Amino acid sequence: MRCLGCVVLAVLGLSGCVSSNTVIKLKPDGSGTVEVTNGMGAETIAQLKAMLAEAQKEMGGGNQPPKDTEFFKEDEAKAKAAEMGEGVTFVSAEKVKTDAMEGLKATYAFTDINKLKLSQRPSKPKGPGPDAPANPNEPKEELAFKLAKLPNGNAQLTVTFPKQDPAKKKEKEGAGEKPPEQEPDPQELEQMKMIFKGMKIGVAVEVQDKLVKTNSAHVDGNKVTLFEMDFAALVDDAAALKSFAKKQPDTLEETKALLKDLKGFKVNLENEVTIEFSGK
Repeated sequence: MRCLGCVVLAVLGLSGCVSSNTVIKLKPDGSGTVEVTNGMGAETIAQLKAMLAEAQKEMGGGNQPPKDTEFFKEDEAKAKAAEMGEGVTFVSAEKVKTDAMEGLKATYAFTDINKLKLSQRPSKPKGPGPDAPANPNEPKEELAFKLAKLPNGNAQLTVTFPKQDPAKKKEKEGAGEKPPEQEPDPQELEQMKMIFKGMKIGVAVEVQDKLVKTNSAHVDGNKVTLFEMDFAALVDDAAALKSFAKKQPDTLEETKALLKDLKGFKVNLENEVTIEFSGK
């Protein structure tokens, strides 16, 4: 028998269809805030709610709409603070709803960016029903932050991107966990289009003083984009989508390298991004 949350988990477990935008607002003393906006396309949410209603009907729950159809919840955002490092506290949350998407914007405060733990991957909404089991093989892909005072009085933030251990990668491929490259069939490509439709993820750092210099090519005022990936460009490019399906990148770093030339993708392929700003 179908459970009320199983249908949702089958979709959300793919981790696609979830968009996430993270902005770190950093002060020279190393404190600041993190604004995380997670959401899904309004069309996707409408489909999931319809599937929940159908599942409830099959379980004998009648034609009343399901009571719990929240996919991004404030209590989950509050709990997230404990995973973001020492000194991180939840500040606020507000619902976000536009014609294109629905979600939640959560704001956190941190006292020391050196202790901040931030994953590049968007958080999967739990949604109604049981939690999806954690995948022990899924890489955390956490960014590492180091803030230092320079001799000239300025502050410099170094952001280090995670690297997949070559030995573990080879071991995984040898164990047959990752299938060899093969031509994707049309059905697989259509499924990928559904997953990536409306998906966009990004992380940026906004310094709260004068930006002096950075090795990132993506700068807007005092805001430095670490990466921004709009998967609509992948959906619209048949050749790129086919290549993505064929290579099946395991990590965001592999995805960045594969899709770096697509319009809508702003990525830094260096292992580190440095941001120097006024520390006075």
